[in-house]
Amino acid sequence: MSDLVFAVKNIFSTDSKFGALGQQEVEKFYIAPYQRGYKWASDNENAPVWVLMTDLLDAFRGDEKEYFLQYITVKKNQLNGTSVLEVIDGQQRLTTLTLLFSVLASRKDNKEPAITDNKLSYKVRPIVDKFFRNFVYKEVKELFDMEWIDFTNEYPEYNEQDIFFLFEAIKRINLELSSDDILMKFETFVTENVKIILNNIDKGNISSERIFSNLNTNKVDLTGVELIKGLLLTKTAREVKHDNEIPHYKEILETRAAIGRQWDEMTNWAEGKRIKKFYFTQYSEPIEGILTLVALSHNYKEKQSKGSQYPLFNFYQRLLNRDHLTASDLFGEIREFYNVLRDWQTNKRLYNLLGFLFFNGRIDFKFEELSDLIRKKTNEVEKVLSTKVLELLPDDSSTLEYGVDNDAIQRVLLAISVFGNDQYFDYVNFAQNDWSLEHVFPQNPEKISDTLQHNDIKLIKSLKKENWKKEGARYLRSINFEKEDAETKIEQLFQKLKQETCEVDSIEKEIIYELIETTQLNKLGNMALLTGKVNTSVGNGMFDAKRFKIVKMVSKGEFVPKHTYDVFSKLLSEDFNPNLTVWTENDIEVHTKWIVNKVREIKSELSYE
Repeated sequence: MSDLVFAVKNIFSTDSKFGALGQQEVEKFYIAPYQRGYKWASDNENAPVWVLMTDLLDAFRGDEKEYFLQYITVKKNQLNGTSVLEVIDGQQRLTTLTLLFSVLASRKDNKEPAITDNKLSYKVRPIVDKFFRNFVYKEVKELFDMEWIDFTNEYPEYNEQDIFFLFEAIKRINLELSSDDILMKFETFVTENVKIILNNIDKGNISSERIFSNLNTNKVDLTGVELIKGLLLTKTAREVKHDNEIPHYKEILETRAAIGRQWDEMTNWAEGKRIKKFYFTQYSEPIEGILTLVALSHNYKEKQSKGSQYPLFNFYQRLLNRDHLTASDLFGEIREFYNVLRDWQTNKRLYNLLGFLFFNGRIDFKFEELSDLIRKKTNEVEKVLSTKVLELLPDDSSTLEYGVDNDAIQRVLLAISVFGNDQYFDYVNFAQNDWSLEHVFPQNPEKISDTLQHNDIKLIKSLKKENWKKEGARYLRSINFEKEDAETKIEQLFQKLKQETCEVDSIEKEIIYELIETTQLNKLGNMALLTGKVNTSVGNGMFDAKRFKIVKMVSKGEFVPKHTYDVFSKLLSEDFNPNLTVWTENDIEVHTKWIVNKVREIKSELSYE
């Protein structure tokens, strides 16, 4: 039932209430033989011992309220019939702290023993444990002014690599603490303000050596989410009191089990495919999104915490040190935020508004902004979100043109599929299949299929300019065709377009685009949301080929935005050309007018004025 976060003074304490050792009913930490020896160097400014001392001193001089070291992973074990906390990960840090406090104790006049004395059993090799007993815990001051060569000449049995690193670390720590004036205050800072996360593993019959291998070979690190969970489980369970009495062991277990079940419920919901891709795409652990929203409601500033390995966890830890905020309160807020997000998924209007803001093609609205809305009433949230959606829709849709207003056109077409049809829009499949802005009638000759079908030919003829044979020959001469060759090429194309189907080459495609009325091709009415699956499968072909593919997708139960299906089925207006295989200039005009009217209706529906 140990805590998760300890001040350094409690890491080495055997106090049964507050001490990391005492809560586990053990006397010391144990460094097992499978661990590598002490390898932290001290010989330059980038060496680990030098860096640790610099960081601690900087935090001390900066008057930081809390400074977190990386976590230490331990497992309760038996050593010769004695219970110990076996250090699985973090022995270099724990050892360096032991050296630091030995140096601090030796520099004080009162000769009080260091808080770390005899709290580390170093069994990597017996000679190292002997070095701890004879020097680190007893005569560390003797090493301050010695050189390694002198030390090993006097004590040749200690001429080992890991003892060399320990020896050099002691000397570096002593040099960094050159000023006696700061010793007492610095020691107080380290013991009280420096915190360590203790990851206490209970893995039943799995050996400590195997856990060590997993941690170090596979780099299985604790995440910020796991640390927050552990923090809330340990502290919330201990807050259950009756008449100010410490809760019974069984009550603590029952409380933790209940909280654990609720945490699993939230995690499972957040990790559901559709929920994760709707709310939490940026988070490797989806529940981190909920935890972030709660933190933001307490003025969490992530950018200010980027230097920390666990910025969100550190913020939660600081929150619990504030007055009038308990772990139970904080867990209750997390549950509240989870319930609101879940309710929003079942509210059709809110769901569609949120999804439009998340998936409209641009990052106009971030998930984190929900922190400001989550405690508001439902109608207030709807009003805020509706206003944001309205801001993304143009005042006059009729003037939109491809190449100039692409983002606005895409938002308009998405809005038409989302709003005004009393359906939940499938944002997950929409985003997953990469539906994007495309021309119904292709915008350039490269996008015409090499094979023109009957209806393609019919459409081209309906769009061609007057005197197109004469204009075509003039165009070919402008690209260096001889007059006779130009007239021959135009006549060949003319004859091809009399056939039911025909093959056209790249020059003939260019002629077609020069000679048809293309002024409408970039207008709003010639645009739709299409996926690469459609364009690629039909070779960026004409209307009939795209229509066939869209209908086939719908018949197979695949997702297609409503507006896209309605365009290629010509269901939007009675004024469309009734021929379902062609898309004419008139269809473009009719479609534009329909979209303008539809956007006007949607804006009226979303308006709260």
